[in-house]
Amino acid sequence: MAKKVTMKLEDIANELGINCDGVEQYLNTMTGEFVTIIDSDISGIENDEELLNDIASSGNYVLLPSKYDIH
Repeated sequence: MAKKVTMKLEDIANELGINCDGVEQYLNTMTGEFVTIIDSDISGIENDEELLNDIASSGNYVLLPSKYDIH
């Protein structure tokens, strides 16, 4: 089993500061990398299908709370 990274709460809080409609933010628990997915209907930009599949199937990503979850 791969080792999961330790994160600073401050880093997660900073990432939550850019929360807005049409955006989902994930934390990769193996690398500590934050991934932002923007609704393609809003942005007009298609998301990386390979990344979306990895997020959905790997179990290595945690969805961060939305602004509605926080407030």
